[in-house]
Amino acid sequence: MTAPVPGDARRGDAVRQSLASFRREREADWQAFEALLARVEKRAPRTLSEEELLSLPLLYRSALSSLSVARATSLDSALIAYLESLSLRGYF
Repeated sequence: MTAPVPGDARRGDAVRQSLASFRREREADWQAFEALLARVEKRAPRTLSEEELLSLPLLYRSALSSLSVARATSLDSALIAYLESLSLRGYF
């Protein structure tokens, strides 16, 4: 067993803070996209307002961008799986 390297705890804290910040900044968009997708899946796209329809591609691109960042920075695997699922659902 190796002794902990000084700074490992600080790096771990920084990663956790980075993940929390990443989520906090983007989670509202993910939830909005998920809610719109649920409505489309349950009913049909025509049930969305014009504003909601126009927001779909923006939210989709935002989810894809978040997924790209999450993969590139090796963020939490559960978050990556969630974003993959969300992005896949949005590809219709």
